[in-house]
Amino acid sequence: HHESFDAGQVRPARVAWARQVRDYLVTTEFRLNSIEAENLLGRDHSTILYSIKTVKNAISTYAAVQVQIAEQ
Repeated sequence: HHESFDAGQVRPARVAWARQVRDYLVTTEFRLNSIEAENLLGRDHSTILYSIKTVKNAISTYAAVQVQIAEQ
């Protein structure tokens, strides 16, 4: 039994990751709180907080992510 590769699942994950990194960078680089980021980015503040948490976890877990984020 082979699982099939579903390209339709990869793209949404990549788009979600890109949005999370954007949310993280905008919030941290401009030193915004989640409400300010919500207003600027047009996203719910809980989504902003989740994005920040997700990216921070990835940075602390994966050295390649840390390098990639630092280069932005």
